[in-house]
Amino acid sequence: MASDCKNCPFFDEFWESLLGDERKEKALLKAYYSHSLDISCFDKQLKLCSQTPNQICEILIKVLLKYSTQSIIELIAEDFIPFEITMADIPQFSDFEVCLKDVVDVSIRSGIDGISYDQMGFLLRTQPRNLVADRKYGENQAKTAVALGLMRMDYRHKFWVTPLGTCFYHLSDSEKKALAPKLCLYTPLVQNYFVTGQNGKALDGWMSILAKSTYTRRLPNVQKMNGIVKESIEDVYGS
Repeated sequence: MASDCKNCPFFDEFWESLLGDERKEKALLKAYYSHSLDISCFDKQLKLCSQTPNQICEILIKVLLKYSTQSIIELIAEDFIPFEITMADIPQFSDFEVCLKDVVDVSIRSGIDGISYDQMGFLLRTQPRNLVADRKYGENQAKTAVALGLMRMDYRHKFWVTPLGTCFYHLSDSEKKALAPKLCLYTPLVQNYFVTGQNGKALDGWMSILAKSTYTRRLPNVQKMNGIVKESIEDVYGS
């Protein structure tokens, strides 16, 4: 049983006494942003704690809402190791709000187990679109929701709502807006950019793995997500 939990230092006592304990809250944030907290493992039958994925995500959301974006960046920076960026880490989408909210909304309302690219595009339609356009639109918006931790994609390229996505779905609009920059910061490229000092040259270097035309197409998407994080920081400092 212990082998299922060998990489997780968080047992029942940790979770039960976490909220209000700054040391434990920060430990959770570090684990989450380093991507070392595997929420799916809380679904295992053989484990050393009694927590469910939904319980963990409810706790995580409360902590994310409690801490400012800037304080989270400073916390991550304490022992930060930049992510190695792949092409999959560089977002491509048409509408960030659709990725943030609508992808999860339509997935839950549809009741479909495992949504394909073209199904996602169809579910997200606001106007007529052909099958090829549906497929590409569905793929891009859903993959961005995956990067935010709200959806997961299996080996067949089918999409499922994550426990975090389910908890996010039930939040108020104001809570979703407050969480948006924290979810953007979870993505490797955005996290690298802010934790290493918002270095434009470094950003160009991480994105240089793309062909020039792809770089040009995806840069506004990266700037959009970076802008959401930056606006959250400026809202606190009023700069």
